[in-house]
Amino acid sequence: MRKGSLRCLAALLALALMACLPGRWRAPCAAEEDASQTLQTGLEVYFFDLGRVDGILIRCEGATCFIDVGYRECAKTVLPWLKALGVEKLDCYIGTHGHADHIEGAPALICALKPDVVYVPRETAWKAILSCASKSQEATVRGTPCQILRHGEGFRLGGADIRCLGPVTIRRCGVDDTDENDNSLILKLTYGARTFLFTGDASDGKLREADRKYPGELRSDVLKNPHHNGHHSAAMLNLVKPYATVICTDNRRQPQGDYLSLLKKHNSAVFITGSDNDGNVLFTSDGKSLDVYCGYPMQSVKLDEVAVLAPGEQAQVKGRLKPRKLADPKRWLNWKSSNPAVATVSGGVITAVSEGTATVTATAINGVSDSVEVRVSATCLELEKTELSLKVGEGEVVRVRRVGERKPAEGVAWTSEDVGVAMVTPDGEVIGMGAGETRVVARTDDGESAVCRVVVTEKPVKSVKLSKGKLKLDVGERYALSAEVSPSDATDRRLEWASSDESVVTVDAFGNVLAVGRGTAKVGVRAAGGAYDICKVKVE
Repeated sequence: MRKGSLRCLAALLALALMACLPGRWRAPCAAEEDASQTLQTGLEVYFFDLGRVDGILIRCEGATCFIDVGYRECAKTVLPWLKALGVEKLDCYIGTHGHADHIEGAPALICALKPDVVYVPRETAWKAILSCASKSQEATVRGTPCQILRHGEGFRLGGADIRCLGPVTIRRCGVDDTDENDNSLILKLTYGARTFLFTGDASDGKLREADRKYPGELRSDVLKNPHHNGHHSAAMLNLVKPYATVICTDNRRQPQGDYLSLLKKHNSAVFITGSDNDGNVLFTSDGKSLDVYCGYPMQSVKLDEVAVLAPGEQAQVKGRLKPRKLADPKRWLNWKSSNPAVATVSGGVITAVSEGTATVTATAINGVSDSVEVRVSATCLELEKTELSLKVGEGEVVRVRRVGERKPAEGVAWTSEDVGVAMVTPDGEVIGMGAGETRVVARTDDGESAVCRVVVTEKPVKSVKLSKGKLKLDVGERYALSAEVSPSDATDRRLEWASSDESVVTVDAFGNVLAVGRGTAKVGVRAAGGAYDICKVKVE
């Protein structure tokens, strides 16, 4: 599957923010007979990137459930993400078994999100959760109802059914023993024609045991790989036959290549939560379709203004994302148009349909979003160039016309968003003023506009050469040093002068040297970019 290494966004304003929609993974369509099983909509299943632990949020039609969470620090990481997603309370919390890498952070989640009930496979797992609570958390955790969930039992979460398929038998062992893995809850979520299998750390043997008790019930569209990055048998995969497998692990402990090959042979798409791969993984479904989005939780999404478009015209939305290092860039954002009759959006590319206005919104996996208004007009402005690169001091005219016309547009007013970077004259000449990025905008009185992105760079001084390398002066004598910079057309020609010993010589901002006292000293000159040269001065 993907081995998407972290990528750095080198030029944020130039970045075309890619969307998940055109390149997203989509499960095969449910069979026609299955598609009629439901009219429900609105399932979201988040697999969070918390390291080699499980942290799974399920939201369905207003109801919320969280499975495991990992260690205490994992809870500290995921709680802000849940807040950004608008999760303020849980209907239930599920601790799959008593190992600390699954439930140590549970008290923090229970105290913050006040679930109506906690489900565990046996009383020992509940005691393990209680033992992880701090003194300040203990009363809240103890006051939360706990229910042992046994195989064959289940509950309703919004429009979804969650049924327990295992463990069929409980191993008698300590909560810290390796055998505790086999006491993991095996849960199947069904929403319309779509299914998920959550396995905790269950072994292949426990899954086969569940299949013998409930033949065919393990078959699911999405499999949470048992025991994180563990290697599992072809027989287990034949029981589940997943369209997609999610492996919850970190960057250091990746699944083995032969296991990935085995999953590929079983025609299962693979999603790995480690940040070098897919980061957070979100599945959505309306009960029929099943889509997936991947990527880090965004701190912020900022979209640039979109110029007025003519019907049939396309434009790529540009902007900035934070943080700058992210996983697969094809699945960062989910795009939506408020009025597809005016403008549609796919992959961040807007297609103008008919005259009017629409709002295009880009939403990240953790709910952070930004919107931009799109106006479609049959008489909109069009620039000769929409991007311009200048050196400081350089200028270039950007011509503007109305779509469908050859002659320049009249009655256009130009503005620059940052005159410290670039200014623009009334006739559209853009002049570089200082290094940086900005935009210049052409507008008409009736509100039509067109935007040109401007990048201004300095041409640095690469070398400085003094007129003298050595000087011999008498006390009280003066000498005017001069400095030649290269290249001669460098844009920032500022120079700084200094003396190594002002009791021997001084130098002013113009290179004038004054011998003050006997001795030796160095007079240096440095350009803004760091290039420098030195003159040795001896005063007698």
